Amino acid sequence: MRPLCHDCDKPKTAADQGVIARAKRLAGETCAGPTRRPVPAGRPLAGTKASGLKRGFDGRVTRR
Repeated sequence: MRPLCHDCDKPKTAADQGVIARAKRLAGETCAGPTRRPVPAGRPLAGTKASGLKRGFDGRVTRR
């Protein structure tokens, strides 16, 4: 390890920050809770697979 001047150290530190952040993400240290919000009970969102309907490329709506 050797001391560097501030101008020489700045690009190295910026590159190190990216490596450190990626390692923390992969280790799961940055997320404390669930990544998705819970889905409210009730009718399914229109256009999703849960709605039971499907729109074709020609514009027709059919049941799944």
